[in-house]
Amino acid sequence: MPSDSGFIIAAIWVLAIWTSIYGAMHLPASEAPFSGDMPPLTIATIILLPVLVFGVASFWMRHSPFYHPKLAQAINARLGSNAFESFLVRLRPMLIFAFGAVLQSLVGLWHSYTAGAPSRFEMP
Repeated sequence: MPSDSGFIIAAIWVLAIWTSIYGAMHLPASEAPFSGDMPPLTIATIILLPVLVFGVASFWMRHSPFYHPKLAQAINARLGSNAFESFLVRLRPMLIFAFGAVLQSLVGLWHSYTAGAPSRFEMP
């Protein structure tokens, strides 16, 4: 039988997946993030900038962005040693965000395609 934290982790994952799909499916095709009129350099910047910024910023971080020392201390005092840390390891928050982003982009592209959004993305 899974523990209470296992149910919480499963609920967070289900919520992340549901919001990714819901957000992409309820975006009107007229408000699609990419336009065929954008130059290829702009599209490349929009795609690569978050990867580069967050990738480089991760080298300067002292600890996980999801770890808060006071919160960890309070949870560990109540639930036992390293309870908060083991929860974060099992939750895999960065994987949730990555999976949600990829899922939302694929569903959003499919939604735009089936809604008849213009598909002028030819390179010059």
